[in-house]
Amino acid sequence: MKRIVLLAVFIAVLALPAFSQFRIDMGFGVPLTLAVIGNGQIQTNSDVGDFLGDYHFPFPEAGLYYQFSVGPLKLAPGVRVFTLIFESVL
Repeated sequence: MKRIVLLAVFIAVLALPAFSQFRIDMGFGVPLTLAVIGNGQIQTNSDVGDFLGDYHFPFPEAGLYYQFSVGPLKLAPGVRVFTLIFESVL
């Protein structure tokens, strides 16, 4: 009985890549400005935008997605991770 269940799981695992795919994305996000959204208004400080224009801080990001088709749509549930790096500029 264990062999039949194990064989069924093995076949299912091998059959999934035929109809779907794993997707790995890696990149860097560079913020251009900082803002606060509240009460239907966007508040920002021009000093922050000027600072980020002079100094670029890349934030590494990575994502692992499982993409599959549902009719004409492609769905990709997964995990996206951002790395926050603290730097000091003197």
